[in-house]
Amino acid sequence: MVDIDFSLLLPELILIGGAFFIIALDLIFRRRVTWLLLPVSVLIVAFAMYVAIDLAGTVASTVMNTFVVDTFSIVMKVIIMLATIFILMLTDGYKPLGNAHQGEFVGLILLASSAMCFMVSAGDMVMLYVAIEFTSIISYILVGYLRRNPLSIEAGIKYFLFGAVSSAIMLFGMSLLYVLTATTNLGGIVEGIMHGAVNPKIVLVSVSLFMVGLAFKMGAVPMHLWVPDVYQGAPTPITAYISVASKTAGVAAFLRIAFWFAPMLDVASGEWVNILSFVSMASMVLGTVIGILQNNLKRLLAYSAISHIGFIIIGVIVGQEVGMIAVVYYMVAYLFMTMGAFAIVIMVADATGGYELNDYVMLSKRKPSLALLMTIFLISLAGIPPTVGFFAKFYVFAAAIKQGYIMLAIVGVLASVVGLFMYARVLKAMYLDKNDEIMKKPFGAIPPPSWAVVGLCLLGTLIFGVYPKPIVEIARYCCNLFGG
Repeated sequence: MVDIDFSLLLPELILIGGAFFIIALDLIFRRRVTWLLLPVSVLIVAFAMYVAIDLAGTVASTVMNTFVVDTFSIVMKVIIMLATIFILMLTDGYKPLGNAHQGEFVGLILLASSAMCFMVSAGDMVMLYVAIEFTSIISYILVGYLRRNPLSIEAGIKYFLFGAVSSAIMLFGMSLLYVLTATTNLGGIVEGIMHGAVNPKIVLVSVSLFMVGLAFKMGAVPMHLWVPDVYQGAPTPITAYISVASKTAGVAAFLRIAFWFAPMLDVASGEWVNILSFVSMASMVLGTVIGILQNNLKRLLAYSAISHIGFIIIGVIVGQEVGMIAVVYYMVAYLFMTMGAFAIVIMVADATGGYELNDYVMLSKRKPSLALLMTIFLISLAGIPPTVGFFAKFYVFAAAIKQGYIMLAIVGVLASVVGLFMYARVLKAMYLDKNDEIMKKPFGAIPPPSWAVVGLCLLGTLIFGVYPKPIVEIARYCCNLFGG
């Protein structure tokens, strides 16, 4: 009989139970309780987050060592749950969704969050694969949720097709690792390869194929082709959710495996570093260069996300404590600045009905507060002080230089400079472009929950930009209590 410590699984169980409770509530009482679904779901996620935080300092595993709990996984889960809370609040008043099937929509978001939390804590290939597939299937549904919107349906189909291909490649890599070691446990795989006569080239190919699925979840080059179309076609709250929560889960799993597999990859360290360096530099360059050409804000933020994953992978390449600190800090920074930017995009779209740059013309005159807030989030995404985005890139580049990865740092700095033009196009539209006709259009009311999300993201962007020490200390604590 398998010995299961349910206390370690409690945050995920709360999210799963909460999802079924929300769906049942909606099915039983129909539209009479529609107004209650979002507040209750926020409380459920907040409670799960509290339970997760209460596990801080724990380093343990359960379910035959397939599920690992350590401070690193807890911090990543908190980021995922915070993103979930923000998304649920932004969904309130989101016009294209309306009140139809809101219970299923909210329930699916909670289920996706639980699957992402399982990804973060996976200590076994089977657990990781099931969590990734669970996350992906729900994400396909959420992306295509607006079934009367052709863009949403197209995005869902493209997401599914790319996801199916990447899953097949990843499963092939996992199969090779199982053949080499006769185990699916990540720790057992490392031990089996280190103590066996295995060709380093086969190890490199197996791990590379294994990582393809995680590269897909992160939206890294060359598994990035789905990102712009899915970001554009999905309901905007889901776009933000995929951009932050799904990316966080993918990065966390990628970092855990990279650290876990580090000893056996030492035998092919040159090739492994070269592969990751190519992925990092290609993501940074492609994301910023093509992002400059975008006129749709959702597509612009999609290419921005691709470039940011390139910066994050630098921390994975660096490894050791300094690299891990850089990655954890970057994910916290990415939560606040990206979620804040998407919140403004949702507000403007609800008011104007569009996501094009033209919809932001004279925003500084029509809604000065939104223009100012968007400016702050964009300069943070660009990495300009005194915002959290500046220190996120600073720690990544400093870690790369410290460990001798000078070329990565140079490409990263150049990509950041080019990226300024991408974000400057939005600032130009808001402050410099003119259109007298657009001033005559009324700007609709903005729901209070959306203002609350923007306010929290603004505080995180500015406070941790001026005083980054708390996040750095948390990241360092993650390194000390890392179950990998």
